[in-house]
Amino acid sequence: MARPPSPDAAATAVATVTEDAMQEPTLPVIRAAADVAAHLNAQVEAHGTYAVLSTGRHKIMYTRADGSTGATNKVARLELDGGGALDLWVRPDDELAALGGKRAVVIGKLVPPTAGVAGAAAPDARPSLVEISSVAAE
Repeated sequence: MARPPSPDAAATAVATVTEDAMQEPTLPVIRAAADVAAHLNAQVEAHGTYAVLSTGRHKIMYTRADGSTGATNKVARLELDGGGALDLWVRPDDELAALGGKRAVVIGKLVPPTAGVAGAAAPDARPSLVEISSVAAE
């Protein structure tokens, strides 16, 4: 399963949850690993703690929204309140700096792990959020 291009730092702004955001159509809410299976391949609103992870000296190549490429050794994960985690993968540097270790709400498409997919170059061990449309401090 191919990952969509990662956003450029300028393409995603870190926001805070507002009353206006709460008026939008209700999405399924993910707060624990137990909530994941029922909402795979759907747009969801996930709540948890935004974690920044280092891949050490191993760099991850990614494509920005403008088509240029970049490399990073930092990825993001959302540690769910009720246990479990969702991979967010490569995220903008300003977002990583602003939200690392803080409570966050992420809206995106929830996809299953690829560990069981034959031919996957680097299988994912946990579910991921892709096509992320919003990341906000809670």
